[in-house]
Amino acid sequence: MDTKNAMHELEARHAASVVREGHVRVGINWRFEPAMNYYRGTRGLRWMETLARDGFSDADAYRYVFANDTAAKEGFSTVAAFDHSGTVLLKRVLAAPGTAPTR
Repeated sequence: MDTKNAMHELEARHAASVVREGHVRVGINWRFEPAMNYYRGTRGLRWMETLARDGFSDADAYRYVFANDTAAKEGFSTVAAFDHSGTVLLKRVLAAPGTAPTR
């Protein structure tokens, strides 16, 4: 249920986004790949890249991980927490103009 709610949150954030061109990459814990790709396909979320089990990337705009995965949180802020599953949806923290990106 929480994975479905995280996908709804991603949809809402994308709909409210000014930037709609290109694909959005979401880094995930490998355990979420089947369910998230299912929702991506059944909900027609073509703007989101196919989710993979290969870990995280510097290109991730969002991450959906277990709340205790501190390494995955670096450079990201929590935008939604899902207590039942102990997961969080994270968004990349953008650096202020003229500063180095946060990693």
